[in-house]
Amino acid sequence: MHFNRLDLNLLVALDALLSEQNVTRAAERLHVSQPAMSGALQRLRAYLEDPLLQAAPGHRLELTPRARRLAGPVKELLLRIQATLCSEPEFDPATADRYFQLAMSSYCIELLGVPLMASLCAQAPGVRCRFHELAAESLEHVANGTLDFCITLANRSFLDPASKFDNLRALEIFTDRFVLVAAAGNSAVARNLSFERLRAMPSVEVRLFGDMRSVADRVLHRYDAPANSVAVVSSYYLAASMVASSPLIAIVPESLAKRHAAAFDLTIHHPEFQLPELVESMIWHSSNDTDPAHVWFRERLRDIGIGLNYDGDQSKRFAALRPAPLL
Repeated sequence: MHFNRLDLNLLVALDALLSEQNVTRAAERLHVSQPAMSGALQRLRAYLEDPLLQAAPGHRLELTPRARRLAGPVKELLLRIQATLCSEPEFDPATADRYFQLAMSSYCIELLGVPLMASLCAQAPGVRCRFHELAAESLEHVANGTLDFCITLANRSFLDPASKFDNLRALEIFTDRFVLVAAAGNSAVARNLSFERLRAMPSVEVRLFGDMRSVADRVLHRYDAPANSVAVVSSYYLAASMVASSPLIAIVPESLAKRHAAAFDLTIHHPEFQLPELVESMIWHSSNDTDPAHVWFRERLRDIGIGLNYDGDQSKRFAALRPAPLL
């Protein structure tokens, strides 16, 4: 199909080239040969009268100024076309056949994903989900349409402070708070735990996405007193399990602590000093704002989230929230 002398199939190739900034990777992304992708690049260069990709130091290619201006609008156009073609005028969960891809932490999979799947099995047996571990590039995958949803902190700068995603929407869905956990037999943990005592005790530190400190640890590390971290793990669950039957302590979300306190024989403590709240948001691309299936799925996630808020009054606040641009 052509529009104003442009083969519209080339738009898909253009998006791949602008995203990958590499002919070979763009060809692999679209499952075509490298010569075919090179030919598409030549036709695009002729039509747009711009090289689009140009040589840069280090034997790499970089986008021309015009290519950088085109990258966002081209991706947005393709996503909206995809959303328009895939959207159904009506959505019946009982008979729908739909596949959603979500990224969230293992903590959120336990709190949200498990009850979500129980709900889907009962209400929408044809709706399938793939859960991806939350990663530094998860927001980018939502922006380019690879993921339908990302569940992450309300403050997106924690996940990706360098990127701007003007076409994403965010909705806070539940709030948790941090607590300190210790083994039930750990007599060194007093009921009144000061900041100074906490920093001196051997602890398990949680680092996400490889080497990013958790929200609580980031706040605590702003103080001058160094932490006595003797172990670093990649999830709150692992931190809680490592504390069991050891002299270690850890700071984890209260919901997770309560779920595993009996199994791990843990005690839960609220320190004298204030720990930050953990506010989790659901993020999606604006092209799916009115898709009936997406709307229904978002409502299911939101309903589950309301039940997770540690303060019962919180549900009233979240029930009134509306989708907002991701800041």
